[in-house]
Amino acid sequence: MEDLQKIIQCRNYGLRAKFDVGLLPALGLSYFFNIPQTVDEATTDEWTETERPNGPYTSLTMYCPTERKLCGLYDSRGDIMGLQIALPQDEFTGSASNWTTLGFTEWHPPSLDGATFKSYYTIQTYFISEETLAKLDAGETVDGLSETNVLKENALYLTGFDTEIVEVSTNGTDIANSAFTRQACIIWMNLVCAENTIFPWFPLVNQNELIGVGFLAIGTMPALDDERDWFERPGEIVVRSIITDGPECLYSLASTPGILTMHIYFVDDPWYLGCLEIELVPSLENYILSLCKTKSIESLHQKFVFLEERNRFHWGQHLFHK
Repeated sequence: MEDLQKIIQCRNYGLRAKFDVGLLPALGLSYFFNIPQTVDEATTDEWTETERPNGPYTSLTMYCPTERKLCGLYDSRGDIMGLQIALPQDEFTGSASNWTTLGFTEWHPPSLDGATFKSYYTIQTYFISEETLAKLDAGETVDGLSETNVLKENALYLTGFDTEIVEVSTNGTDIANSAFTRQACIIWMNLVCAENTIFPWFPLVNQNELIGVGFLAIGTMPALDDERDWFERPGEIVVRSIITDGPECLYSLASTPGILTMHIYFVDDPWYLGCLEIELVPSLENYILSLCKTKSIESLHQKFVFLEERNRFHWGQHLFHK
């Protein structure tokens, strides 16, 4: 029971990763994983300080779980200011991508025992501009930064083609007027099939506000039984349902070699979001309140319904790059 209370902590989280559908999403046991927002939370979750690859935002310190496929980037005050996604080169197959063109950086950290090295393709996203971070590091007071949202400046900073930092506004209208286009429940960028021209990120918008970001890579990586699986693997049918105006060759890529994705949410309770009219009954707030009081999962199972398989991956309006 103590382990259960540690997982839930009877509070909301404004930073979660991996979309799926099923019972008990708030627990974050197999999807909607909690991402530590402070160094203290990271160490409590047994994430460890890890050497970073070369790149910008050099003052940030990285903490990773043992699998190292999603890591947090923390500032000198211990607050999260970005994330790194890493694809192990010995696990990710089937891709003909030019990783440098797509914005990835190679990373060769030592193993946890320090005896060997493993190679990854990595890409980063940041929650604050490098200029503002430098001011904070210098002890300057910066007005207007959010005290509650993980995105400090009403913007998200993505590593794009050739490692250029791309600023994305949190305002849905601004996004719609940028290089991103809506595709049914998604908003994508660069709807062409060459692997080196598919932008690796897509914003997630709900009620005209950026509420998350998705990561996408062409290729295949198996889920391993002995570690947390942060990724989603949508098949061709799912991709067709959410990218309604894409080229046929994109759907073929979803079939062979495959597409790997990850949804990252910046809001509390992302399971409430829906491009489709999807509902969980009863309300999750009541469920969490009951769970914190009764300390029992079994007695609450009947309160939830499974969402249908056809509704997978429709969480929030997605935007993709033109």
